[in-house]
Amino acid sequence: MRSMKGISRILILAGLSIFGLGATVVAQAKPEVSALANANANVAIVAPLSIQKMADLNFGQIFPHDGGHITISPSGSVSTNGSVEFVPSCTTSAASFSVIGEGFNTFAITLPSEAILTNGADSIKVRNFTSTPSGRGTLNNGTQTVNVGGTLYVNASLSTGVYTGTFTVTVQFN
Repeated sequence: MRSMKGISRILILAGLSIFGLGATVVAQAKPEVSALANANANVAIVAPLSIQKMADLNFGQIFPHDGGHITISPSGSVSTNGSVEFVPSCTTSAASFSVIGEGFNTFAITLPSEAILTNGADSIKVRNFTSTPSGRGTLNNGTQTVNVGGTLYVNASLSTGVYTGTFTVTVQFN
């Protein structure tokens, strides 16, 4: 028979073995405190946006009489107010621009507040510019036509002659 002292030693060794196994299990169940993941970085370089004039804004030939105004819409239709009269068979047109860029991107359209047409010391103002599309366009396979109209304000005391000036239409990617 074994002595009490021998049995105690076996129990102590068995307890230490069990405790050691338990500690090992606890150590293996420890959760990770960090993780790793990768991501790709990329960029698409697109062609710059450009605009080209295709046609000028042409108010035709007029008799100012007592003055008034002439409006040309972006579609090219013409209306008058006051006593301004067109010379028969004169040609009028809205301005037209071709916007060129990448794919199907959208862009903002900025029109001027006014343009001044001059003939020597005399001048006439064009205001109320409008466009089609209005304010924003969308490239269709890289192109979009922008038509621009405006209102010419005519006074009765203008000298005869050709009045010319420029205006700027700005386009910018949205």
